[in-house]
Amino acid sequence: MGDPTLILDRRAQLAGKPGVHVVLIGVSDYSYLPDADDPPGPGLKALRKLRSSAMTVMALAAKLQALDAANRLFRPLATIRLLVAPSAEEVAADAALAAGLMMPTMENIELALLNWRADVATLRENQALFFFSGHGVRRSLEESILLAQDFLKPPYAEMSRSFRLSNIRNGMVPSLKFAEIGREQFYFVDACRDKADALDTFDPIDPPAVFTADLNIYDDRKAPIFFATTVGGVAAGEPGKPTFFGNALLWALENGSFGKQAVSGIQGSVWPVNASSLKAGIEAADALFDARVELTGLVSNPVL
Repeated sequence: MGDPTLILDRRAQLAGKPGVHVVLIGVSDYSYLPDADDPPGPGLKALRKLRSSAMTVMALAAKLQALDAANRLFRPLATIRLLVAPSAEEVAADAALAAGLMMPTMENIELALLNWRADVATLRENQALFFFSGHGVRRSLEESILLAQDFLKPPYAEMSRSFRLSNIRNGMVPSLKFAEIGREQFYFVDACRDKADALDTFDPIDPPAVFTADLNIYDDRKAPIFFATTVGGVAAGEPGKPTFFGNALLWALENGSFGKQAVSGIQGSVWPVNASSLKAGIEAADALFDARVELTGLVSNPVL
């Protein structure tokens, strides 16, 4: 069975050589949440539709392809999986968002992530990039829960159409089953990290796992996580435009480098974009993110 979330597939062209495998999820039009201008509903329906997230991932997909065409990525693009639920404002701004792209329902997200992991696991020199823009909630200080487009589809258990960031990142750890999984992985979360009051009104319900837990061999990954906001903060954007974090990331990808330096695997000196320079670039691009972007999991500094 093919993967309908793929918008770019160069696996055959790369012929076993390492590349970057990307999954981009942008959820603006939450089917079962109130409209963005409606008053908030009760409980978890206090959340409303968004108007910037789909545009953000479309812009990021275009930027990555432009960087790849200019040979500015450390590894060539191998795959891009794209799932979007655009708002009317976003479709009006970019008609390509209405071009039959896959919707980020929980079922489709699970399909994309499972296939993404399988691709990353083919070579330890592969790179992985995960980007989510949409609604997120925090159950504890350590946990971010990300919401699929069909969140709260009736009949529902409250968190049944959501997934834990920790399940995705932990599921990408080298294991007996995925011993050769790519060791350089980038995670970007463009979502709120505040705790919804409604979560205190019912017994904790864990979102279903996308990845099963495998026995680790040894976690020797370089796998930084970029959060658009610190714990308790909110992410935002203007209707019909990329989010503020998305715009800052696009700028950082274009301009974020600390200077010319040698990079293992590249002949001569280059201007590398790495985890630290991306954080600095995001903060430089928009004063809104000065000391606000949270970067965790930085054991070392992978180059994108």
